[in-house]
Amino acid sequence: MLVIPSDLTTIAPWEFSAYIAPREIIRSALPKALSSFRSVIHLYHSEGSRLFIHSSELHIKGISIDDFDLLTSNISQLKGDLLLIECCDEWFGDEPERIQEFGAICKGYSKKRGAVALLGVKNNYVFKTLAPFFGPVQWIKTNNRYTLLQKTMFVNENKSVYQYGQQTLQVDVEP
Repeated sequence: MLVIPSDLTTIAPWEFSAYIAPREIIRSALPKALSSFRSVIHLYHSEGSRLFIHSSELHIKGISIDDFDLLTSNISQLKGDLLLIECCDEWFGDEPERIQEFGAICKGYSKKRGAVALLGVKNNYVFKTLAPFFGPVQWIKTNNRYTLLQKTMFVNENKSVYQYGQQTLQVDVEP
């Protein structure tokens, strides 16, 4: 049975947050996490498999986004209690300026309109570039390959809490 950390079932209100976890954990945790929001807008790239597939009874509007300009214009115009974005490297290419612009737009949205949650399955260059813009970061670590160099704040037998952005919870999940 899959045990989902309670932190992943909560999305911080009025924050730009990141959730990095395996696909099956994201799919299991999101329905509960979304239940406290009245209106949810889900942005995703049209290519590839989606991290979150919502049912019709949930109050979610899904929008397929193919390029960076469409992404930024949608974020600037949309209104919802929660903006749920599945991270797609293709939106940014190899341009860190685009990632930073995206971070500033998402941070602004979270301050004025509602929560923004960026979803991903691995901690890649996009998440590293966005680190200064994030509030809470929930990271379910299953692979050392994507570990960042971090200064340990607290360690015990079950889990380690690391400083990254403002907050990162790292939980080792047994395969």
